[in-house]
Amino acid sequence: MDNPAAANAFGTLGAVLWSLQLLPQIWKNWRRHDSQSLSSTFFLSWAIAGVPLGVYNIADDFNVALQIQPNILVFLSLWTWSQCKYYGDNWGIKKIVPFVTGLAIVLAGADSYGGWFTGGQSANGPLSANGALGSSFPGRAGNSSDTIAARMNRFTKTSFGNRNRHPCDFCRYKRAACLLPGPPPCELCRRQGKECTFVEGPNKRRRVAERIHSPSDDGLESPTCHTRAPSDTEMRSQSGEMSSPLNEMHFIADGAESASLVSPTGSQRECADVSLPASLDAKLNHNAQVIGLSGESDPYLLQLYQFDEKDECEFQQLRIRSMGMDDGVPVQFMLQNNSLASRAQPGDFGASESDIRNEVLNMVSEDVGRRLLNLFWRYVQPYFPILSVEYIMHGNNGDPSTLPTSLAAAIYGHALPFCVFDDKLCVDVYTPPSADRLFKLAWMAALSQFHTPSLATVQTMLLLIQRRPTNRHVADTPFKWVMLADTVALAQCLGLNLDPSDWSIPLWEKRLRRRLAWAVSHIQDCDWDVSSLGPEDFGSLSGIEDEPAISKHFLHLASLTEIVSKIQLNMFSVKATRSLSKSLEASFEVARPLRIELAQWSQDHPDVGEQPSPALPHHGLDGNGSLRLAYITAKVAVFKALLRPKSNEAPAEARAALRTGAMAVAREMYDFLAKLGPHHLEAFWHSYSRVNFAIASNFIVLLFALSPTLADADDALALLNQWRSLLRIKSRSCDLLNLSLLRLDATFVAGLGKLIELSPAAAEAVLNRKL
Repeated sequence: MDNPAAANAFGTLGAVLWSLQLLPQIWKNWRRHDSQSLSSTFFLSWAIAGVPLGVYNIADDFNVALQIQPNILVFLSLWTWSQCKYYGDNWGIKKIVPFVTGLAIVLAGADSYGGWFTGGQSANGPLSANGALGSSFPGRAGNSSDTIAARMNRFTKTSFGNRNRHPCDFCRYKRAACLLPGPPPCELCRRQGKECTFVEGPNKRRRVAERIHSPSDDGLESPTCHTRAPSDTEMRSQSGEMSSPLNEMHFIADGAESASLVSPTGSQRECADVSLPASLDAKLNHNAQVIGLSGESDPYLLQLYQFDEKDECEFQQLRIRSMGMDDGVPVQFMLQNNSLASRAQPGDFGASESDIRNEVLNMVSEDVGRRLLNLFWRYVQPYFPILSVEYIMHGNNGDPSTLPTSLAAAIYGHALPFCVFDDKLCVDVYTPPSADRLFKLAWMAALSQFHTPSLATVQTMLLLIQRRPTNRHVADTPFKWVMLADTVALAQCLGLNLDPSDWSIPLWEKRLRRRLAWAVSHIQDCDWDVSSLGPEDFGSLSGIEDEPAISKHFLHLASLTEIVSKIQLNMFSVKATRSLSKSLEASFEVARPLRIELAQWSQDHPDVGEQPSPALPHHGLDGNGSLRLAYITAKVAVFKALLRPKSNEAPAEARAALRTGAMAVAREMYDFLAKLGPHHLEAFWHSYSRVNFAIASNFIVLLFALSPTLADADDALALLNQWRSLLRIKSRSCDLLNLSLLRLDATFVAGLGKLIELSPAAAEAVLNRKL
């Protein structure tokens, strides 16, 4: 019943009526000294029935009156049963008292600890048992008041099954959601190994209609109660992202007496449930997987199901949540508890998640973890924004201990190279944790999540793919492609290939999903439905002052990716290569629109052409170099495809122009590397950058090997020697260049003329230089 006053009134009335029902009979039996053939079994069954009824009322957290009511039933039923035995069966007092005492103890224990096992008892279990025991003795009516006092005392204290409870002391200190499905400890205290206590008093709460300000400049506010969920247009009109998932946490104003996250209570929860959309991903111990169009569940059949006001259809073990129709295509997610996959195989990955988390915590303390997270926001997130600042910094107060183990370890691994830029870590951490070990732990933890993936699993995999090389002199093994394939599969399971712009989920989750989709981007175009990124997809990027509000780097990279995808499809697929490698004219036709797109992209993004910028950023490092490198490598790819045909069908002027353009791109790559300073080389670089440098080395070697004239050969060989010398200098401070240098050195050591079939002009140049 939603009205506590009415519930208490009716519960009390029921207890009184039960008393009126049995008390006259008890009085009559006593006056006549006769039970008048009443059935003792009938009243014994009533006494026993009061126990499960009491457990049920306690487990479901009914009001105090309804929880006391079964005790009164047991007490009066046992009294009447004793009279039946005394008057009807001629039992003596010495026989009745031990029997009733033993039975009362059994019933009291079942009542007290039955409620505890169902999650409805507080820590006062023995006190409740004493109260129930006192109420069960016949002839001691005064103890019934003791029972009521004990019950009321127990349930006026904090009840762990109560939806109106306050967070525990540790969750209040951490400003985290206190999730307590049963007896203590809560989820966070259990993961951290902390004592789950409720000693400190509750924080003051604000009215639901009161405006709430976030620590960021996003202008988050708590909406008043409406009868519908806000539309996407209304949500985007706010300057910041919606806060956290509704059913998990509720923001308290920055600067208020409480800065913790607490569950909404009473009408607040009822109002919030209607006015804010719930997150698909942030519900603890649950996962949400998109329902495919050709799988065992038919989306077109599911759309005929009856969904509630939250667009959910609940079954015994799972829920189906509808996102509506996307241009005639139904979009639904299956939300299920992670425990359903507890027996999924393979399930043993060598170490449990708790063991992995303990090892990470032993390697990185809480204070060091916070500082590493801040370093990640400053030096990695602006160039690879796959985390949500709104959710982590505002929803979890920037506490890395609230992050999944896999994601936290991967973040630490990426942030460790930047410890020298932290005023405390640069002197305190004499022996920093092993980044290799952290990445290994991140992989082990992520692997255990493959049965129940979340957005954090995809984020972890992306960070693992972007890690710096473990062996700077060896190319990536196929394992990186395996990881990328896993990431693509996980992304599609989570519906990242679908555009969430019109879904009823928090705005921060829409933005994060769209950014993650473009960070994966290997999904086939025929199954890709995510529109291009825009400034509105970023919100607060890093939460750090003087940082840009959006990642221009990532925006430009996403648009460049679209062009590179066309280059790969139209010029480097197996069928395209087989066709174009035989005809220069056909290659020119395919390359022309792609070169125009690249030129237009460069004109639309003049800031990329200015890279590497000589200006020193305020935080010391500039990570935009990898974007300019990617752009030059895209142009290199086009010229590599144009240089494949062997025939001389094209006019000499066209071949000469092709040669001139290719050499210009090679010199552009050399000039780019020459301008890179320490503040560029020490910044964050995407992992594919070292492959791009190796591609540049091979491209210059190719230009030399195909030189049509001696002048062209001398020109290309001079550039090749300059490039090699530059790599030797720069590679001493940047491990991304070692692979490129090693490949080039191996070619020179083996002998250009012996290892490669050179053109006559190139062979003559080698002889002249005695290489």
